[in-house]
Amino acid sequence: MVHELQQHVKNVMSEQHYAAERSMIGFALSTLLILIALEVVAAVSFLSTIPQLFEKYAIWVFYLDISIVALITTLWHFLMYKVKFTCMTGMMLGMTFGMQTAMLIGAVIGATNGFFTGAVVGVLLGVGAGILTGKCCGIMGIMEGMMAGLMGGTMGPMITLMMFNDHVQWFMPLYTIVNLLILGGLSLMLVQEVDASATKDPPDFSLFVSPAVIVTVLLIAVMIYGPHGGFL
Repeated sequence: MVHELQQHVKNVMSEQHYAAERSMIGFALSTLLILIALEVVAAVSFLSTIPQLFEKYAIWVFYLDISIVALITTLWHFLMYKVKFTCMTGMMLGMTFGMQTAMLIGAVIGATNGFFTGAVVGVLLGVGAGILTGKCCGIMGIMEGMMAGLMGGTMGPMITLMMFNDHVQWFMPLYTIVNLLILGGLSLMLVQEVDASATKDPPDFSLFVSPAVIVTVLLIAVMIYGPHGGFL
């Protein structure tokens, strides 16, 4: 799959048909920089009074930024295509979006707030993402997305909590990279499944960055002010 992803990246960077994807990659990088800049400003201003702000939250906010940008980018790639997906493709879309959203976000929130908050946030976002993408093929895709969100939302925080005292910071880069490869594989699947002449609507930057900023702000608020587990 890594070789196919490399070939897909080469095609995206060279062929005219993939101009929308090139814009999307630029939007993703810009959004990541905007998120980091906003967080730095917040950390040195109205959040500066929070005890151990940097030590406790900085690395997890960074993983949150990467996760949200990757998920938003992949979601926009899906939304760009104005075609009817097959039932099998729709089920894969719902399952992958539901699972990876829940696993990535649930793991981060679980590490800062404990299993309960991580599971609730992971399940809600995972199920929502699964329904949004899986509904393209009807009730089967919706069910697949909901099941994936439910499973991933409880497994994500479980992973970070079980490894909290056993090199979790060493594991998280591997965990994040594998999840990003899965999202990249989903993007590759979209390119292979959809005819090259399919109509695509390029993303608007304001509509791309706005949900990323809003979701990030809300989740950081949950991380700082939301319920925390007994040993966190």
